[in-house]
Amino acid sequence: MLDAPPDIEFHPVQTHDPMLITCLEHPLARRKRIGLKDISKYSLILPPKNQSTYRFVEMVFNDHSLQYAVKLEVGGYDVIKQYVRMGLGISIVMSHCLGDNDDLHAASVSRYFPRRAYGVVLRKGRTLSAPAGRFVEMLLAEQNASSQTARRKGG
Repeated sequence: MLDAPPDIEFHPVQTHDPMLITCLEHPLARRKRIGLKDISKYSLILPPKNQSTYRFVEMVFNDHSLQYAVKLEVGGYDVIKQYVRMGLGISIVMSHCLGDNDDLHAASVSRYFPRRAYGVVLRKGRTLSAPAGRFVEMLLAEQNASSQTARRKGG
């Protein structure tokens, strides 16, 4: 959440890395290290402006005083991936948007763009119904168990 009001509690459940995606033949696909300046030279395909991915991209490029161009704004990551696959531009998507069978080049850009956390949003001072409260407890307990397992495995 970029603009969380003070009366909101956020409990992360899953976190995903931002990934730069290009078609396999793109010049950036052959580079081992990709900087923001490198990315800014190419047209971007992003979700619409009102979505958080667009705002994250805008924020990062502005913070680094870099110009960038958005060629297309489209809804849906499958559509974005299809346009990238066709060579119409490059994009930044979260890792959960990529599948094993995507014929795209993907590189982590987490050193520039923030990781995205998905989770439970609650209003402070509000009581949930018993079933909703139990559901939230189950989600958070599962997340805590997964985190502890990952720490024990060193991940």
